Amino acid sequence: MTEEVINYQKRIIGENKEILVGKMINMSMDIIVPDAPKTAEDERQWRYKYYRNHYWDNVDLTDPRLVREQAFHRVLEKYLSTVLPQIPDTIVAEGGKLLEKVAANYDMYKYTLHQITYLTETSKIMCMDRAFVAIVNKYYKTGKADWLDEEKLAKIIEGSDKKSKTLCGEVAPNIILPDVTGEEWINMHDIDAEYLVVAIWEPGCGHCKKEMPKLQEVYKQFKSKGLEVVAVNNELENEDWIKFVEEKELDWINISDNPEINNSENARQLILDGTTTLNSLNFRAMYNITSTPQIYLLDKNKEILAKQLNSEQLEGMLENLLNNPNDFPIKEIKVIPEEKKKFK
Repeated sequence: MTEEVINYQKRIIGENKEILVGKMINMSMDIIVPDAPKTAEDERQWRYKYYRNHYWDNVDLTDPRLVREQAFHRVLEKYLSTVLPQIPDTIVAEGGKLLEKVAANYDMYKYTLHQITYLTETSKIMCMDRAFVAIVNKYYKTGKADWLDEEKLAKIIEGSDKKSKTLCGEVAPNIILPDVTGEEWINMHDIDAEYLVVAIWEPGCGHCKKEMPKLQEVYKQFKSKGLEVVAVNNELENEDWIKFVEEKELDWINISDNPEINNSENARQLILDGTTTLNSLNFRAMYNITSTPQIYLLDKNKEILAKQLNSEQLEGMLENLLNNPNDFPIKEIKVIPEEKKKFK
């Protein structure tokens, strides 16, 4: 019966190529992938590339009516979230090629750009915000989304700018703050470690109280293998912070600001004499802290390898890095499954 249905669909398409119903049915048809040639080194890879390269063959990308058909949404969403490898640079490059193809079809261009933006902004895949920022820089900041009013455009750009300071593959913003004694200033970028964890947390956060002792166990496990942790207190008042650090024996590098440091006159003087920097005193904005804890993993050059981790994910990632250091380039960072909270 399936074969009969497909043949019927093909007949309708053949008889109505230029009519909307024909285009709609054609758009819902699967791409037929032929057998790989005998010369192909990897048959599976050849078939994938063929499918990807011919994915849009059944869609008339010049017809503005098709964008209003639900099938177009399904085809586009599948392409962006399943057909393309979920790697930021790939999404940006291939999404850009698709936008070029539909550039003359204003309605389809609007919808396609919206979908690419939405999927990269809301993605649960770690580091996909890198793609979101690139899309905003290329299209929204250059006037290529001229249908948006000023308020909506400003909101998208603002969201991108907040994320742009801590993108995977980029050097993490430096933080220079005093330790628990309040006397020794620690420069995060001067910490010599093969891997550096930056943990921004606060003692008044219930989740932090559970997570920081777990992080301490990971630290003990990997300290001898080149791991260091700098834990940054997100609360201005330090009494509870110091008490928690001492009670839980958090023996990594602990730093924090305080109301005295952030007094405008004191802050100005500390910046002028080179003790700290404006960005360090504004670390909450630089790291876009909206919840705690926020855990980042940096390499020895202080470039961000991963972020928004919990201790279990961090443990798995460190094991992977130490056992297979050459198999972990930034472009191959994959999904952190939210439901299992484990790194794969």
